[in-house]
Amino acid sequence: MSLRFLSTPPRFRLSKRLSTPLIKQLSHFRALLAAPSSLSMAPRDLPLMSRDEYADYPEIDMSSHCLLTSPLATRQEIPLLLNSRKLFGAGVEVGVQRGDYSKCILETWRGHKLYLVDLWRPMDDSLDPANVSLSQNRDNLAATFDAIAPFDPRAVIIREDSVGAARLFMDASLDFVYIDAGHTHHDASIDIHTWATKVRPGGLLMGHDYMSGEVSVLNHLGQEVSRFHIDVKTAVDDWAKRHSKQVHTTHEETFKTWIIEM
Repeated sequence: MSLRFLSTPPRFRLSKRLSTPLIKQLSHFRALLAAPSSLSMAPRDLPLMSRDEYADYPEIDMSSHCLLTSPLATRQEIPLLLNSRKLFGAGVEVGVQRGDYSKCILETWRGHKLYLVDLWRPMDDSLDPANVSLSQNRDNLAATFDAIAPFDPRAVIIREDSVGAARLFMDASLDFVYIDAGHTHHDASIDIHTWATKVRPGGLLMGHDYMSGEVSVLNHLGQEVSRFHIDVKTAVDDWAKRHSKQVHTTHEETFKTWIIEM
């Protein structure tokens, strides 16, 4: 199995369909890249939802909704699962990179708001292959703007680390969280612990790369440039065991998505 990251991401042209809110965010784009990491691109009036506010959303009848009535082939089917369970409130994607999966969610999921959490800045103490240079982070952030432009205002960018972003949300306020951030046992454990309390009962806690083992990092020529040890599976299994939760997965051969019903 291998993990492919392009050493020189392709350039792109920003969509002409950018709405006014996105244009305003984009006008501060370069300043944000140079600003402290605690600066968020989310609006100040972030519409946080308490458990009581969910009275306006359909209740989930757990007796008539099976988590997986049939196994999901890939994570591209996750938005359909969210729709089938009437999880139409707010969700968070932690670890966005270029916004490819954000676009996948927004194209099919009928929910109200998706918050995209990523630092988009190099981390000095991380060996994760996704920890790229400042210029590559600039490309990734701009690509994310382009990916979510057609879905504004349903998509909100939060430029913050995982733990810092979680503080913006009340406990039991989210319909789902999808984690694709740090891949070490330590980082994955922190993310799971941090975001689990933010998902409401009946919601879904999910994440990518359900595996433990060594992967090769390839350049654009298909040449191995380094190796990296992923230990997400152990972190997920440990948390699930402590909290008596069952772990479901999609059925890709590698880099599966894990799903836990809260």
